Amino acid sequence: MFQSPVDIANRGMQHIGATRIGALGFTEISVQASECAFVYDKVRRAELRRNVWRFATRLCVLRPFSATTMQLNPVLWSSLTTYFIGSLVSDAQGALWQSQIADNLNNQPGNSNAWELYFGPLVCDRFDPTQSYYSGDVVYVAPGDGTYLVYVSTMQSNGLSPTNPAVWLATNTYFKDDVVVVFPAWAVGTTYAVGATVIDSAGNLWTSIVTGNVGHTPSSSPAQWVAYPPPAVFPGGENAYYSGYSNAPTGGGAPLTFGTQPTATGIAEWSPLTTYTLGQLVDYDGIQYVAFGAVANLNLVPPSNTGSWAPISRGTYYQSLVDLNQNQPPATSAGAWTTVLTQSSSNGPGWELLPAMSLPSPMLVYPLGSGPSQQSATRNVFALPSNFLREAPQDPKAGSTSYLGSPSGLMYTDWEYQGNYLISRTAYPIVYRFVADVTLVPTFDDMFCEGLGALIGESTCERITQSDAKVQVCQRIYMQKITEARAVNGIETGSTEPAEDDFITCRI
Repeated sequence: MFQSPVDIANRGMQHIGATRIGALGFTEISVQASECAFVYDKVRRAELRRNVWRFATRLCVLRPFSATTMQLNPVLWSSLTTYFIGSLVSDAQGALWQSQIADNLNNQPGNSNAWELYFGPLVCDRFDPTQSYYSGDVVYVAPGDGTYLVYVSTMQSNGLSPTNPAVWLATNTYFKDDVVVVFPAWAVGTTYAVGATVIDSAGNLWTSIVTGNVGHTPSSSPAQWVAYPPPAVFPGGENAYYSGYSNAPTGGGAPLTFGTQPTATGIAEWSPLTTYTLGQLVDYDGIQYVAFGAVANLNLVPPSNTGSWAPISRGTYYQSLVDLNQNQPPATSAGAWTTVLTQSSSNGPGWELLPAMSLPSPMLVYPLGSGPSQQSATRNVFALPSNFLREAPQDPKAGSTSYLGSPSGLMYTDWEYQGNYLISRTAYPIVYRFVADVTLVPTFDDMFCEGLGALIGESTCERITQSDAKVQVCQRIYMQKITEARAVNGIETGSTEPAEDDFITCRI
């Protein structure tokens, strides 16, 4: 099995009869290492682009540019920062990388399998509670202090707010680096301010709606407390979001069955058109508020009207130190939880907070005849994914059942490619299939590696051996190996049906 770029390069050295590169890899002081280091990425990218390789195909959600669209600008990788799975960074050349492991420290992108090039969207929009998000969708919220919080969705059909806390439950199983919040238990002798949130003995959450709140049992004091409806909470981890609990606005929780998605929180985004009453909860730019006071609350912006809105307390955040962490109370389990957060202090269920980054305006000059999604009379602009190489069939094997020779699955699209953008009259998100610039050699098909090794041998042969005959030998080996690889790849990916033919259809 090929494990690294040096493995592939050494296969090429065998073809030309040169000494293989040693343990120092491409940093070795030899003509073989120097030449292979120079050509490797160039011929790899070219070979990936020549064919729709199964191992290199990826999916990405593309959303049309809108008035809130901003450009992702991850910070430069630092050897002193510990990254978690999904973290985004840039390198000195501006390429974007995504962490593949937890506790990723001092592994330089490009020189370690701990990082892979990022294949997600290059732009993101402000979180919209009316939208349902795909896994891999990226959104941002603006807390109001001039910064942005950028989140990536980790589940399908995601209608949850990324800023709602993941409440710890003894019945849930957590994984390393998962972040939860623990609210303080209600105490009869404690005086609570408006917005203070507590948990009662039944496990229900309550938010105070008055100042000087003391001695009032939350479950039986509607004039002093309102039920706080957290989002559906479920175990963290990339593939562990199918089970958990959701709390209704009145308090009690109902278990979700395996395979269902969590239900959305009862806390909606603040609207200037809604008149709010005592005890209503809203979300405003990533911060949750509770309405209090007797004055009719209409078009009173929460941060600017402290006499009508109070921010809801967020409890104490803990990060799991171990996998399979169950029924270990964070406040009393020092070996299982820590309050020193390296991942996130505010990501809710279904979302992962990305490392802090700036979000500059994309400064897009719209192609002729196109515009932002609000302009319904124009076509829409979609930014192609990061590290995009070529389009892949969008629906392979569709239409495999035809009627009298007429394809029955695929339809024509109006897509046009201009620079790094896709132009279309489509106004909804596109789940886009493409060939990506993959770099992790263990994910490559071995037959592709054989062909790539022969191509490296051909490209470096004359410089290393000064032999035209060996160049021709490598050319023949390359054609044989890459032809075999493409044939097997074609069998595995299956045929692609043509779009429906109007001439055939109209004759049926």
